[in-house]
Amino acid sequence: MVYYNCPMICPLVLSRLQERLNAVPYNIGEDFNVVVVSFDARNTTQMAAENKAIYLAGLTKPLTPIVEKGWTFHTATTGNSRAIADSIGFRYRFYPESGEYGHPAVLTVLTSDGVVSGYVSGLEPEPNDLRMALLQAS
Repeated sequence: MVYYNCPMICPLVLSRLQERLNAVPYNIGEDFNVVVVSFDARNTTQMAAENKAIYLAGLTKPLTPIVEKGWTFHTATTGNSRAIADSIGFRYRFYPESGEYGHPAVLTVLTSDGVVSGYVSGLEPEPNDLRMALLQAS
């Protein structure tokens, strides 16, 4: 979970995710899917599409229709994003004085049944952390 106009953490998390996706020996859309959901209801579908274009462009593996379909970027209403966040254990809080959110730097890994199987935390996860989390989810 991210918000597309985040000034710092979300772009770093997505950039690190992109780096790790380039390094894993699995294929997006075939072996696993990546779902990015904004928890800021002010974010637009256009912002989601722009982010998708940026991060797909940074992949070093071939960009196929399967990959494009397997890495999705979404927006959500306040209630839906809160429900998703609560269901996966992702905590965030809006600070009206700054107009920004406080939130962790974490990737949530789910099984194919939608059960949380693990987390990859921090801005500098180890290179094998994502690979191991995907293996555990399988």
